[in-house]
Amino acid sequence: MATGHYANIQTEPKLRLLQAIDSTKDQTYFLSMVKIASLSKVMFPLGNLRKTQVRQIAQEANLPNAKRKDSVGLCFVGKRKWSDFLSSYISTTPGKFKNIKGIVLGEHKGLGLYTVGQRAALSKGDGTRWFCAKKDYKENVIYLCEKDDPLLNFKDSIVKDINWLCEDTYNDIKNDPDQIYLGKVRYSVETNECKISIIDHTTIKVTFVNPIKAITKGQIFVLYTNEGICAAGGVLHPPEIEIQ
Repeated sequence: MATGHYANIQTEPKLRLLQAIDSTKDQTYFLSMVKIASLSKVMFPLGNLRKTQVRQIAQEANLPNAKRKDSVGLCFVGKRKWSDFLSSYISTTPGKFKNIKGIVLGEHKGLGLYTVGQRAALSKGDGTRWFCAKKDYKENVIYLCEKDDPLLNFKDSIVKDINWLCEDTYNDIKNDPDQIYLGKVRYSVETNECKISIIDHTTIKVTFVNPIKAITKGQIFVLYTNEGICAAGGVLHPPEIEIQ
């Protein structure tokens, strides 16, 4: 089966998922939770092409999408607002926006419509740019801070439900936990240097060389080797932010 993902497959000497040549379009992040055996009969024809080359090929073939603008959203959402799309599938209960000192700043439309690090648009304000720092499910409160607040910086995180795409990397980490790897906490960010501690086969602790902004529980963490192998994917469980 061939797909249009920007990724590569190595079959010898072992099956490996590799990053695409075009790092700006690499989509191994989205494939990181697929079992490696399921990729044994998959082909990624775009993996060794840059997007500019793909457009050139499409133009030479007179394809109608050769000059179509890149899609940056989820195709099944369409032109709807993301919040409107979510609201049609989950129940939402309005609550309060508060700053980290507990002062009410406004009202949110529902906890499920916001994520840590997301900018919060207040209906009234003094021009300060506020960002979601913590969601209090018990009190239905979203705590906000400014973009450069240290509260949004994370040094480490637990990662659960690990899907090992490269068992050799798992063994390498066990044998030498001081090795430096590359990790990604969101698709749209660069990889960051990190060290990995094995807790068990499905749980690790990742410690970043430099703090990472706005790590969010439930998002996917992807581990890469320095050779471009997509080694594992798992679910982030960062430490809770403490609000005084």
